[in-house]
Parts: sequence; C-alpha cells; structure tokens
Amino acid sequence: MKIPWMKSDRATRASLLDLNPWARIDSDGDADEGSASVRETGVAHGVKMAQARRAAATARLATGVEAWNRWANAMLACRGEVGRQPADLALWRDLSTVDFSGHMFRKACDFAGLLFPDLADFSRARFLVDAWFNAARFNAAVDFSAATFDRDGFFEQAEFFGPACFDRTRWSADAQFRSCKFHDESSFREARFGRHAWFIGSNFAGQLSFAGSQFVGEAGLDQCDYRGQTDFTLTRFCDHAGFGEAHFFAPVRFDNARFERQAWFQRARFDAAASFDRAQFAGALNFSGIALPENSELREQIATLQVHLAGGRR
Repeated sequence: MKIPWMKSDRATRASLLDLNPWARIDSDGDADEGSASVRETGVAHGVKMAQARRAAATARLATGVEAWNRWANAMLACRGEVGRQPADLALWRDLSTVDFSGHMFRKACDFAGLLFPDLADFSRARFLVDAWFNAARFNAAVDFSAATFDRDGFFEQAEFFGPACFDRTRWSADAQFRSCKFHDESSFREARFGRHAWFIGSNFAGQLSFAGSQFVGEAGLDQCDYRGQTDFTLTRFCDHAGFGEAHFFAPVRFDNARFERQAWFQRARFDAAASFDRAQFAGALNFSGIALPENSELREQIATLQVHLAGGRR
C-alpha cells in the first residue's frame, strides 16, 4: 500500500529539484552535519539551504522578469501536486521561499513585476539604492519588518495576497504605494516615513495598522478602500495628511493621533464607528461632504473639534 505513495513522493521531489537544481547536495555528499534526512532526500538543509537559496534567487533575478516568473508559475503548479504530504510540502516551501533577510542591496534592486510563490522575507534588509517592487505579486506572506530604505521605495500596483508586514521600516526618501491591493492583513506599525508616503487609490481588504507610525512628509491616504478594522492610534502626521474620498467600511481609530498641519477628510465615507479620542489638530481640518451612518457619534466629535479649532484660531 505504501509503494504508490513512495513513487508519488519521489516523482514530486524530482520535479521540484529539476526546477531547483541548486538545492541538491554535491557529488561528494556534502551536507549539513551529514544527517540521515539529508542523505535520504539528497537536498541541502539548514544554513547550506539558506545560502544556496539566496544565491539562486540572486542569479534568477539577473535573468529577468520572464525567467523568474516561469520558475514561480512552475513552482505554483507543483504546489498542487504536493497536496498535503508533510515532507513534500516542507520541501516545496523551502524551495519557493525568497529570503533576502538582512541583505544589503548596494547596486540595482529591481523586483518589479515579479511573482513570489510563497514567503518573501526582506526583514532587516537595507536598500542603499532605489527599491523597485512595482506590480510585484506576493502570493503568500511578505515580511519587510525593520527594513531600511535609504532611497525611494516603489511598490505601486503591487498585490499582496498574504499578510504584509512593514513594521518598524525606515524610509529616508519617498514611499510609493499607489493603487496597491492588500488582500489580507497589513501592518506598518511604528514605521517612520522620512519624506512623502503615497498610498492613494489602494485597497486594504483586511485589518490595517499604522499604530505608532510617523509621517514626516505628506501622507497621501486618499481614495483608499479600508475594508477591515483600521488603526492610526498614536500616529504622528508632521505634514499634510490626506484622507479625501477614502471609504472606511469597518471601524477606524485615530485615538491620540497628532495632525500637525492640514488634515483633509473631504468626501470621506464612514460606514462604521470612527474614533478621534484625544486626537490633536494643529492645522486646518476639512470634513466637508463626508458620509456617516445615522446616529454616528463621529458627527458630534467633528462638531466639537471644529469648535475647538475655531476657538484656537481667534
């Protein structure tokens, strides 16, 4: 009864290794600690796997978008063959992961238009050059936590199908996220945008958090769909903050947020509860033409804020 499964496992493993020959142990049998599992599968593990995987991704990147995406689509096709077999699924994930965690990008960094079949890990990476991720498709989780962008970061029209983490990122230049699609939860907690940040026209389908983040330049969050619970608690907007024509489908919090210049919410739509408890506004506040649910507490909050601001300008 086990023979068909063994043949299937071997065939699946062979297909995966044909797509990723870099993962095979060398002819001398060199592998991490010479473990039995490594000898049995013929696949590198541990540190050797991580090193080989990063070298392979770097080489694949140099061949261009078409070659990369042929590999990515082939890997996704293999995912359907793997099914729920634990060993094969673990191998597929090892081979399909793109791991540049902690990497320093000193030269051209162009991932635009690429498909990432599984986890994409850029945590703690540093981008000394412009980082291009326009129209990239992240099929699973993506991690940019604690990454540093010394130049512009371009993610326009990128699509995130899994959780997207940009917590504690540092941006010295512009962050470009126009017209992105976030299908799962996304997070920019404690991020610092040193210049302008543009998210205009993006769609956030899951929970979103900018809690504790700081926008030194303009924050362009206009015309976005916020479909999950959204959190701007303790966020600091040092320059103009734009939420014009934004649509908040779920509750949103701006508690303890600081708006140090103009805050635009004109023609924004709030379908659920919105809270501005202890929010501070130092500049002009525009809530003209907003849409609120009946008996919304936000209506009273806005009126109180406008009276307070009008009094402060006398």
